[in-house]
Amino acid sequence: MEELHDLVSKRVGRVLRKIREEQGLTRAQLSEKSTVSERQISAIELGEKGPRLNSLELLLRSLGASADQLFYPELSENDPTLAQIVHLACLLYTSDAAD
Repeated sequence: MEELHDLVSKRVGRVLRKIREEQGLTRAQLSEKSTVSERQISAIELGEKGPRLNSLELLLRSLGASADQLFYPELSENDPTLAQIVHLACLLYTSDAAD
């Protein structure tokens, strides 16, 4: 189980780094923007440790990114599969809210 956690942590780190670099941000700039320490961002991006949920939320919000981008980087916003997933999730959410 720990091996799976390590793989997920490394993938999360790679994707966060890619998003950060695409936006032209340094780790220091992201740290200032998100209030997550530069050291912690480095450790996350290098897969040395997995992010805590609150840190992950701060980083995603600061990057203007979604959890979908993080956990399903192979799907683009124009991907029909992603559109279908989002549609089904909205239907489930609406159904739960009505109950």
